[in-house]
This record gives sequence, structure tokens and C-alpha cells, in this order.
Amino acid sequence: MYADVLIIGGGPSGIVTALTARKNYPDKKIVVLRKEDKVVIPCAIPYLSSSIESVSKNIISDEILTKNGIELLKGEAKSINRDEKYVETTVGRISYDKLVLATGATPQKIPIEGIELENVFFIKKEVPYLEKLFRTVREVQNIVVIGGGFVGVEFSTDAVKLKKKISIVELLPHVVQLNFDDEFCVQIEEKLKEMGINVYTNTRVEKIIGEKKVEKVLLSNGKELEADMVIVAVGLRPNVELARNAGINIGRCGIVVDDYGRTNDPDVFAVGDCVERRDFITGSCRSVMLASLACRDARVVGSNLFEMKRLRRIVGDYPIFSTIIGDTAFGCAGLTERQAKDMKIEVVSGEFLTVNRHPGCLPDAKQIKIKLLFDKKSHLLLGGQVSGDKAVAEITNLIGVALQAKFTCEDIYLMEVGTHPMLTSSPIVYPVIKAAEDALMKLSA
Repeated sequence: MYADVLIIGGGPSGIVTALTARKNYPDKKIVVLRKEDKVVIPCAIPYLSSSIESVSKNIISDEILTKNGIELLKGEAKSINRDEKYVETTVGRISYDKLVLATGATPQKIPIEGIELENVFFIKKEVPYLEKLFRTVREVQNIVVIGGGFVGVEFSTDAVKLKKKISIVELLPHVVQLNFDDEFCVQIEEKLKEMGINVYTNTRVEKIIGEKKVEKVLLSNGKELEADMVIVAVGLRPNVELARNAGINIGRCGIVVDDYGRTNDPDVFAVGDCVERRDFITGSCRSVMLASLACRDARVVGSNLFEMKRLRRIVGDYPIFSTIIGDTAFGCAGLTERQAKDMKIEVVSGEFLTVNRHPGCLPDAKQIKIKLLFDKKSHLLLGGQVSGDKAVAEITNLIGVALQAKFTCEDIYLMEVGTHPMLTSSPIVYPVIKAAEDALMKLSA
């Protein structure tokens, strides 16, 4: 079999690469090879306990590919022959002109005694595995979540709606500490506790106890937690074995690619969670696994497979996250103050507290808290964090756009915005602008 474009992997990056390639190269034969029978929407996995209720409702339809003239093969790639340009698979040999690796990532395993016991689960993107995981969630009562990152926190907030007893165990001083500064972390922890979730920070799981099934979890502080089930949510490792075996360059954090997704082989590209990313400040490698970044990669690669149709500025990767805990949304983009200090960057923060409606007596008015970080010398925006209502997600995206456009404190202070009493904060106290003003006054002092 021959494909002009062969894409290995059927997750978001593989799908968007295929769709973008189809629009840009309508005459090319595009084939997607994936080992899974069905593909789940990855970002929604933590919400399968209660909000979505069924794995079958969280499936990406194959029609998104097939109705666009993209051939879908279900099988696994075993090896790549770059000299003769073919891939050996479980469904036969496939020759290619251009090859795209969208092999994703796999949950990290941690060396804890008892981690192989029954009812210890990882967050895998496999439908049968997820069906068993969330069937078990509904059957048990005491659940311990190892890891207080976004996935662990979001899983906990959804499962607790089923009246489960949830405990989060986090090694760092705060949950989501890699993404937020302390004041926002504390706010998130308070929301978790309000929901009835136990939070153990500065704590590690020493041992998972049980005969065949998990029964208890021993913590580093000596406390034992009753546990019918353990969820391990401690991050992902990129799937690079196929690439490594083919002689593709692998860095410390994934497959090495340039700004157009090209590997050291000009006919082999890589996208999504399997690639190594570069920090937008230092240029050093980092591991950031987000569907939004994966889809951006895919649009770049899908456009430029055969010719440079979409030129891209070299800007590095800007991590942008949002989540919701109870009735409060949280968002962050770029650097935290803690990260800036670790990089020896002197920053000035601008902070502001307001409401999301005007006047504030409107029935759905909710407090918004915002913090922006600027480089003290250049006044460039370096990052921002927000909490409040659901509009926080789009405010966070606005901060992300300002980061990519290299806005200064002055640019944001003079930014034009549209406002409406029922939709936004007042133009008098628009949060992004007022936070910039706060920082500007400090920079001018």
C-alpha cells in the first residue's frame, strides 16, 4: 500500500494534521494509521465519572476523517524504514512520501510498592480500560488520587459529585503548583475542601496496601487512608520508541523537531505530545502536553508537508491552561512568578480584583481576580493568572494572545476592549487593563 501522507496516530494531533493536509493538498492520498479501535476526547476524560457518565459519549467519530476522503486503518506500526520509505505494520507494509508521527504519550509509572494491585488505575486513553476504570469509580466509596495536577484535581471534582470520599495526595507544597502562584493554589485548595475533597500536600504515597485489591494507602506522614481505588495522575511520558528505533533524533523531552515539525529526516514530521517543546523565554526544552498545542502543531505540519504554505514565526511554546473547580474557573498563561524567579528574571506583578458584570448587583455577578507579570526591564508581558466565572477561560486566551504578540505593560494598559453590562466587567475596571495599570504604576515609581 502507498500513501502520499501517512500519519501514525489518531488522536487530536493526528486528526488535525490529516484534515489540514486534505485542505492544503486535495489531490494527495492521506492515510491515518491508529492502533485504537476508538478514540476518546482526551481533555474530557476526568469528567467521565459524573458529568459525561459514559465513555461512549466521549468518542471522536471516525467520520471526521472518512467523510473528508482520508483513509483510516486500524493497526499498529512496528518499524520504520527511512531509506526505502515504508512502515511495517500489523496490517501490512505501507510506503509513504511524507510520514507524520503523532504517537502521543503514555502515563508515567512511579515506583510505589503495591502499584500493581487491582483497582489501581492510570489515566489511559484506551476505551476498554477507561470503561473499567469508571465502572469501578461507581462501585467503590474511598478513592485516593496520587497527583494534584490538573487531571488529578479535575477527576476528583467530578467523582466527588457521586458522594465518593476523595483524597488527593500531592508531593509539592500545593496542588497545580507547576502552573499557578501560591495565592491561586491556595484558592483552588480551599475550593476542593469546600467540595469535601481531602487534600494532602507536601506528602508522598509510600505504599499501596492490599492482598489482591487495594485496601489502604500509606502516606509519608505515617497516616493510612482507606482506599477501594487509587488513581495515579502524575504526568505522561512521550511515546518515542518507534522514532528512536528508526534513527530519529530524540531529546530530553521528546522527538526533536524544528518550528515546522520536521525531524532530522526531511520527510518525517512529528506533532503533539510526542515532541520536545521549547520554552518561549529561554528556548530550552520542556514537556508541555496540551491538546491545544498539539492541534496548533498539526495545523503547521499539515500546511507545510510538501511546500512552505504557512510561514511560522519562531516564538517557542506558551503553555495556556484553564480549569474549573466547583463554581470557580481558573486560568493561567506563560510564566508564574515562581518560575520567573527561578530563571533569575526580575518581574513586576500587576493585580486587580473586580466583578464580571456592571453593576455588581446583577444576579450572576462574580468576583474576578487577576495577576499579570511583566519583565521589569523591558516591560514585556511574561504571564498571567485569573480566577472567577467561566469567562476566565477566554480572558486567559486573551493573555495568551498578548504573550504571543509580545505586548508590553503599556500595550495592555491602552488596549481597546468591548464591554457589556451582562457580559463583562465595567470598562472603568476592566480586569486585564487594571492589572496592567497596577504594574505600570509600580514600574513608574
